[in-house]
Amino acid sequence: MRYEDTFEIGFGNPFPRLQLLSVHRFVTGLGLSESQILAIAPVLLVGDQVVRVTLFKTADVTAILNQHGGARQHCIEGRQINVLIKDPNVEERFVRVFDYPANANMEVMKVRLREFGTVLDLAGTDMLEQQPE
Repeated sequence: MRYEDTFEIGFGNPFPRLQLLSVHRFVTGLGLSESQILAIAPVLLVGDQVVRVTLFKTADVTAILNQHGGARQHCIEGRQINVLIKDPNVEERFVRVFDYPANANMEVMKVRLREFGTVLDLAGTDMLEQQPE
């Protein structure tokens, strides 16, 4: 199924779940007016709180994805929430790369991964500190 003129907002798994009024305020805080929004619909998933926002114009969806797309942290209901704004029509893949040097430039990895698609986020793992003997 293809979602026309729609973007998706994932709020992770907050407890307690965010109120719909807070979600609506977050959506309008992205710079959207009431007249641009056709619908805000919750997606029923186990655990994660996700909504799909449908707008009247494709250009508005493109502008939101260009300006706010990706993962960012926001303060909602007085809590720091990791929010992911994305296109629901694009399939995500999580990739784990082994044996990449911990001190290497992560931007090089990001450039290389762009050959396979859009890179939403790149998180390196910290090397475990060696305990003194």
